[in-house]
Amino acid sequence: MIGELDSFIREYAAEKEIPVTGSYDPYEVGCNNEDFQDYRHMKAESLYKYFDFTF
Repeated sequence: MIGELDSFIREYAAEKEIPVTGSYDPYEVGCNNEDFQDYRHMKAESLYKYFDFTF
């Protein structure tokens, strides 16, 4: 079901010209097991590696 949701979001965003950053599949965006503190939560240093928090 997650794959279907991801596809729907990407299709909808493309139609509305909304940029999508990320994925439900962390490996698709270049993350690896060492970037996570458990099965669901990224380590703080990894968040800064993959996302720009400057405004």
